[in-house]
Amino acid sequence: MESLSRFFRDEGGGVLVEYAFLASLIALAAVAAMNAVGSSLAQKLDQIAASLN
Repeated sequence: MESLSRFFRDEGGGVLVEYAFLASLIALAAVAAMNAVGSSLAQKLDQIAASLN
């Protein structure tokens, strides 16, 4: 029981949680950017393919 109490009083893991939250926001932004670029690239490639036919 003492170790559980000590675990809840420890504030050292707060920094880790902040870094994890920041990393997840960066990953989310990267996925959104790749999705936008991918859609744009697909449209351009479709236009090129249509002009070649």
